[in-house]
Amino acid sequence: MNPDRTDFMGAALAEAEAAAVRGEVPIGAVLVSAGEIVDEKGGAVVSGVRFFASPTCHHAPEVYSGFGEVRASEMLKRFFRERRPA
Repeated sequence: MNPDRTDFMGAALAEAEAAAVRGEVPIGAVLVSAGEIVDEKGGAVVSGVRFFASPTCHHAPEVYSGFGEVRASEMLKRFFRERRPA
């Protein structure tokens, strides 16, 4: 995969979305070298299920402004909202 340089964040967000579909924390990253993506990863939280089942889970997702901030923010908020006990 060799997206345009401006779409590296889009590739990372795609990894995050794929992680969310697997039930993992929607976090994605791409490793870029010389303008090319050389590795992509997403999710991979082993203890997430136990963490989100805890009554003390009060995490508030924080997303900094920049590329894809709205998409990332919505994805993280949805993920945590769905896992908080009622």
